Amino acid sequence: MSKALRYNEGKPDHTYLEEEVRDGIAKVMEYGATKYSRDNWKNSINTESHDQFQHDIVASLLRHAFAVASGDLVDDESGQSHMAHVACNAMMWMAYQERRDDV
Repeated sequence: MSKALRYNEGKPDHTYLEEEVRDGIAKVMEYGATKYSRDNWKNSINTESHDQFQHDIVASLLRHAFAVASGDLVDDESGQSHMAHVACNAMMWMAYQERRDDV
């Protein structure tokens, strides 16, 4: 019997992502999809509101990070961890940077 071929060299290995972190991000994103709409955060990429939305992402990231730093671990509104919110905001900010037309 021959071995199945897999050509994964040079591709990201997602097994490095911790399950709890990945799940936390997904739960926050699901909460956001219910509150706003699925993928709403993508609507400002490369529009006139791109820079303002990036500012809002950073403000939210810092708000959640400072909550953790002060000992508050769970966001009252969503019921999810503040660190999961930090991770979501970091992901969105990174996506905005990666998808900029002028980079």
